[in-house]
Amino acid sequence: MQTCIVHLIRHSLEFVSWKDRKPVVPALRPIYRAEHAEAGLAALHAFDAGYWANVIRRSLRAGGATGSMS
Repeated sequence: MQTCIVHLIRHSLEFVSWKDRKPVVPALRPIYRAEHAEAGLAALHAFDAGYWANVIRRSLRAGGATGSMS
């Protein structure tokens, strides 16, 4: 299991199109920098309800991301 924030964010970016990676990173940081699990989950829910989650979903449906969902 990865614990380094750089590696965690880098793995998450596999599901983001190349042109969107730089602006997505600041949106992901609160998830991985959370003090405890509950704060991380709250940050994840906030990300999921936000703009970038919708962009990533559209990108995955269109086949524009470099990662795979499997």
